[in-house]
Amino acid sequence: MHENLTGLGERSKNSIENRRELIKYRRSIAASDFTQAGMLRSINAAGINADIVEDYGNEFIMVKSNVLIDVFDGMDEMRARLSEMLPAHLEWDFETGNLTWDLFENCEANWDRWDSEDFSWDMFEVNGHNIFL
Repeated sequence: MHENLTGLGERSKNSIENRRELIKYRRSIAASDFTQAGMLRSINAAGINADIVEDYGNEFIMVKSNVLIDVFDGMDEMRARLSEMLPAHLEWDFETGNLTWDLFENCEANWDRWDSEDFSWDMFEVNGHNIFL
């Protein structure tokens, strides 16, 4: 019931702890939360624990993901959720991790393993930096 009241809908793919955390964050945000602390609460309410790097001169923020609190089907869903929660007057971009091709090659990953695990490109974009660790 609380998930529906906060606009989250059923989150059965998520652990009960993460579901409670999402509800807590959703209930803590206010329309006037344009401070960094307020935006961090909003990002948590979107299901992402992240840091914000601000570029005041360009009215731009970079959201750098630390941990996903919610389950996402892909990068488009994550960006849409963030778009709902971040202030509309700011431009922003989103960084999910630091997986590069060099790191991919150095963590005993190869295309045969990738194919055998049946990973999608959405998985790679959303959680690629954690897949082979």
